[in-house]
Amino acid sequence: MFYSPLWFSRVSESLPQSFEQPTWLPKLKSALIPRAAAWKNHGLASASLLLISFVTTTVTGEVIVGYEALNSPDESAVSDVMENVMAFELSRGLGLMTGSGSTFNSAGWNEESNDYLEWGWSSSDPLDLTDLDLRYDRSNSGPAEIEILLAVNDGNFESIFVDSDVSVAGEDNLDIDLSAFSNVTSATFRLLGAHADAFTGTFDIEPMTDVSPPRGIVVNGITAVPEPEGLTLVLIASLSGVFLFAEARRRSSIPRAV
Repeated sequence: MFYSPLWFSRVSESLPQSFEQPTWLPKLKSALIPRAAAWKNHGLASASLLLISFVTTTVTGEVIVGYEALNSPDESAVSDVMENVMAFELSRGLGLMTGSGSTFNSAGWNEESNDYLEWGWSSSDPLDLTDLDLRYDRSNSGPAEIEILLAVNDGNFESIFVDSDVSVAGEDNLDIDLSAFSNVTSATFRLLGAHADAFTGTFDIEPMTDVSPPRGIVVNGITAVPEPEGLTLVLIASLSGVFLFAEARRRSSIPRAV
């Protein structure tokens, strides 16, 4: 097939400036899917929707870092690490002290700047984050509210989760959304506690329900999708070509005024 300069011009004008998935993929879908019904008469619907389905397949996150969260006076070692990731141990800020028990239990929650739990990693490959899973509980006098912050790529901390009623009995918090954070090469999580009734009140990271092997904290993600090259770029060009071909056929079928 011969592609004229006009075809290349129209294709380039229709593509977004950035090819990163969060930008070009929704635009591609919104531009093409509404036209599928009109293309049916030209025998193009099946092919176009097949290509759309191919490039929009849902990707399931893999474990970037996971922590069994065993108790220790200092830090809890990482239990799971994705390839090319250097994980940080689960640690306490200087304002906290070790609580009792076998899981990662901490006391001293006075709402000071160094009262926090921290974990994270650095990576040689950029990662797109998907979600965070963790389980915790508190003692009767422990912090009744927590907030989790995240800083990526040496940026500022942002709030990603707040629990204003921490359970004494324990609770799983799964699938905390991290999809806004893409192309991440370093990440630091901090968990802050508030409204503890006593300095001796504790907050405990413990194994999630029905998770084997036992893990208290898991961060999931995928290797970041690079700018589309090779097959992906061919698919985008093909979809654009299908659209232009269908438009040309539609226009040629319109009776011209005499």
